[in-house]
Amino acid sequence: MSASSALDATSAARSAALQEDVTRRGTKPLEGRTVCGRQPAGTNALAPRPCECQFARMHRFLACSYICIHLLSSGCASPPPEPTPESDGPLTRAELDKIYKRATDPRTYWITVRGTDSGQDFEGAHRLHPGQGDRLKFVSARDSSYPIVKIEGDAFQKFTALIDTSSAENWVDLQTARSMELVPLGPPGFAMRPVHVVDEADGLLFAASKVRLGKLHIETGLFFVRNWKAPLSILDRGVTDPHPTVVVGMRFLRPFKFVSFNFPDRAVMFSASSPYEPNPERLLASVPSFDDDGLLLVEGSINGRPTRIALDSAGAFSLTGPDLEGDTLRHLSLGDLVLRDVPIQSTTDLGLPATSYPRVGLDLLSKFIMTIDEAEKVVHFERPAKKK
Repeated sequence: MSASSALDATSAARSAALQEDVTRRGTKPLEGRTVCGRQPAGTNALAPRPCECQFARMHRFLACSYICIHLLSSGCASPPPEPTPESDGPLTRAELDKIYKRATDPRTYWITVRGTDSGQDFEGAHRLHPGQGDRLKFVSARDSSYPIVKIEGDAFQKFTALIDTSSAENWVDLQTARSMELVPLGPPGFAMRPVHVVDEADGLLFAASKVRLGKLHIETGLFFVRNWKAPLSILDRGVTDPHPTVVVGMRFLRPFKFVSFNFPDRAVMFSASSPYEPNPERLLASVPSFDDDGLLLVEGSINGRPTRIALDSAGAFSLTGPDLEGDTLRHLSLGDLVLRDVPIQSTTDLGLPATSYPRVGLDLLSKFIMTIDEAEKVVHFERPAKKK
């Protein structure tokens, strides 16, 4: 055997081992230890995680697992395979290998991968055009408040996107990734599992050269493609009218100066440059906000006990979280906004992971105009205007 052949054989064996690891972890969660800063299923997924090494709390865009990647010197491969009614489960090694033959270096999209104290970060994603802004109407059912809008990829085809502020990342299913002409990033490949919901499938990191929201153009959107031959499953949060095939998370929203959800008027406004000016006559509270490794948190209190609270724009509940007893909470505050006799639902009943933070859902948020003011690091809550 020549030296070149021996090198190829060694490389193939190493790639097969890496591929087998990704396929196995896409089949079931690893148990009994922290993996890439994420705890096993059934533990506090949003809690500060114990460190097994200095990289335990890793950025959500961390290269949590390596995927076998073979780049072709020329030509291109087929896009992700279309799922069939009979297909289910994670992609096979051969299917993953076929996808990653067309993997693209992140630098092609002007993305810089930098090492940080907590792992790796992707700089240059979700780039905005200065001066742009738009107001989009919800396309969800008229009797619901789900913030669902239309989104376009490179092929100008429109897709139904759910804006989920409890998710750090963006998510799509395999079929939508194919239609949006998303491209896998690598080598190496990057994979992670969602922590805002309980899901058995990893997501594989892909890129769109351009994403459009109405008049807005976002350069290089990053999406995790669910490694499963089926729709988004729990990632769609049970929404069916219409059924979303894309989930937009906080990584997508944070580059904007502000994102304002007018739930009563069923619309959302985005601004890339202009500051937000709340109406002083309708302003109820401007609450300091925090970025906890992608998670949107605000200052608040539970029955007078100070705590940080997660905001969930896609959750069909009022309040859930740890150490909440009974069916009703006497006193909940979000800054100066005080809410009384708030219904409580358990995370188990909602199919959500155990968390260390209370989580306020759409049943409460939909009563207000909620503006994520990233420029000022606050979330504004305003009374809606009275309809004439």
